[in-house]
Amino acid sequence: MSRHLQVLFLFLILSLVGLFAVYAWNSQYNILNPNVSFVTGKSRNVLSFTNLFIKDVLQSNGQVSLATQTQLEDKLRALNDPTLNAAWEKLITANNETDLQQQTSAFLLLLIEKAQGES
Repeated sequence: MSRHLQVLFLFLILSLVGLFAVYAWNSQYNILNPNVSFVTGKSRNVLSFTNLFIKDVLQSNGQVSLATQTQLEDKLRALNDPTLNAAWEKLITANNETDLQQQTSAFLLLLIEKAQGES
C-alpha cells in the first residue's frame, strides 16, 4: 500500500473514532443533563397532573381541600381526554373503601399509560 493511501486510511479511522467519541459524549451529556427533557406535550401534562394527584391526594393526611380539588379537575379538563375523565368520575364516585382503592389503582395505571403514549 502506498504511503498516501496509508495516511488517508489512518485519517479515516481516526475521524470515525472521533465522531463516535463525540456522539457517545453527547448522548451521555443529554442523559445526565437535567435541563434536557425527553418528555413533551401531552405526556408532560399527564405527568404534571399525576404528580399533583399523588402529592396532594394520595399523600395527604386528611381531607383534600376544595382548592386542590378544583386545581385537579381544571388540570384534568385541560388534558381533554375522555378516558381519563371517565376514570376520574368512577374514582370520585366510589361507593366504599375497596371500590375506591380499585378505582385509584386503575386511574393511576391509566395515567401511566397516557404518559407513555400507549392509549
